[in-house]
Amino acid sequence: MKNRKQRGRLSGAEVALLAAAIILALLIGFGLFRLTGLLRADREEATASPLPSATPAPQTLAAPEDWLPQNLYTGSAPPEAVFQDEDAAEIPLSALQRAEDRGLWLVFWASWCPDCDRQFRIIQEMEALAERYAVRLVLVDRLNPEKESVGAARQKIADVGAVSPVVYDRNETVYKAWGLREIPSAVVLDRNGRVAAFDSGDMTAGACEGMLKNALEGPDQAGLAFIRARLSDGQGGVGTSTAAGGESPSGADVLSESEGLLLQYALAMDNQPLFDETMRCVRERLTVDGLLAWYCSAEGPAAVNATLDDLRVWDALHAASARWPGDYAAWADEMADAICSRCVNTSGGLVDWVELTGGGRAETISLSYLDLNVLRALAGVRPDFQPAVDKAEELLRNGRISDSFPLYYSGYSYPGGAYSQADLNMAEALVTLWNLSRAGALPADAWDWLRARIMAGDLPARCHVDGTAVSGYTYHATAVWGLAALISREQGDAAAFEKALRRMNRLCVTDTSDAMYGAYAQRGASAYAFDQLIPLLVNAGLSAGRAE
Repeated sequence: MKNRKQRGRLSGAEVALLAAAIILALLIGFGLFRLTGLLRADREEATASPLPSATPAPQTLAAPEDWLPQNLYTGSAPPEAVFQDEDAAEIPLSALQRAEDRGLWLVFWASWCPDCDRQFRIIQEMEALAERYAVRLVLVDRLNPEKESVGAARQKIADVGAVSPVVYDRNETVYKAWGLREIPSAVVLDRNGRVAAFDSGDMTAGACEGMLKNALEGPDQAGLAFIRARLSDGQGGVGTSTAAGGESPSGADVLSESEGLLLQYALAMDNQPLFDETMRCVRERLTVDGLLAWYCSAEGPAAVNATLDDLRVWDALHAASARWPGDYAAWADEMADAICSRCVNTSGGLVDWVELTGGGRAETISLSYLDLNVLRALAGVRPDFQPAVDKAEELLRNGRISDSFPLYYSGYSYPGGAYSQADLNMAEALVTLWNLSRAGALPADAWDWLRARIMAGDLPARCHVDGTAVSGYTYHATAVWGLAALISREQGDAAAFEKALRRMNRLCVTDTSDAMYGAYAQRGASAYAFDQLIPLLVNAGLSAGRAE
């Protein structure tokens, strides 16, 4: 009995161990409680996440474009750079460029870098590409004295059998000045020394070729080729998507929106044959009594128009009539008559749509349709349209949501005299800002708001009118970033343009060996016309007038 009692009683050491175990259990329980709370907070934030403040938090390398050179701007000269040879003699960047070359291809690397080892497995293919495209390939050794030596670099070049010239970036001076984030990194300069293309990480031969074609032929050409090969019907029509079938408009159905955007691109590139081919489709397949069906399918044109697209096509024709000989002015006059007589309601306001063969019309107007530049130009040739311009200016003036969220409501109802409280489709919201920017009427606080979102890398595809993102719509949208780039260019902000451009290009297929080369699409997914045509307009600005 005595021994049994002794066994039931804890010793001092056992008491201490038990106390420690209890304290540890309490700490673990508190940690799990805190973790659960954090996870719940994350879930709650995901369902109604406020957009970031105008002063975003410091960024981390969370997105693919964050690894690209941070101090290089497409179309601009890079920061000053001086390299060295093996004996530390200085070699300025300009000395690497030869008059007979179309460009200079710099590849930053180091002998100790495993990713560079993978890149050098195709060094002979890279050198063959350089010869084929008449660019000079120069290998830039990232000479960090703590990790690299000239001897190690020389041995690596001998091992891989490279014949391209090698220069050294001692103390990583150029690497840091250009804002490089990793090796290998590649930069292509055009023959005038401007940044034409760049990439980071090891690249396939197809990706190398895609980068060179982008740099030398213009970043719009791959996208245009994809549209022609995969979306065009060969008769000037651009299909809605690469997906087959589905409820119209889809697949091979042609949107008036797509044709209007393609006309804008043709004007930007001074490409009259493309303009004429597109207009043939517009005239033959979309036009009904001077207005455009918002889409046409194999069954024929839709029953209503989309007034924005009529305005866009009229504006393109108006511009073409001043540039090229042809029937553009007559077609523009026909459209002007139809828009002014049919797309305006009895109170003088522009409407979203009208029935093409009937008398019905919408009782609403989308604010993204109110392109002041076009409306004012139309009033210039049809003075009786001026009341519609005045009404559009009034609707825009009163259509700002709030000082804290200085975007514009999606639409306005004439019978109710009220703005829509529906969620904002960000692409449509940015079209409104783009229109205002081109008219020189974008409010400063609206631009400040957008610029902060661009620099923070956060533009949801849809948000509520209180400025919070809609659950499930915080995904990356190519056209949204393309529109942000277009607005940034109008605002003359190079940093915001470059940031938006890189975000837009995230889903661009740049490998020439890929069947989707030139497309903006998720791997394995369908490509949609709007996501191809907005980047085409962005890239037209980079390609137009590029010196060969």
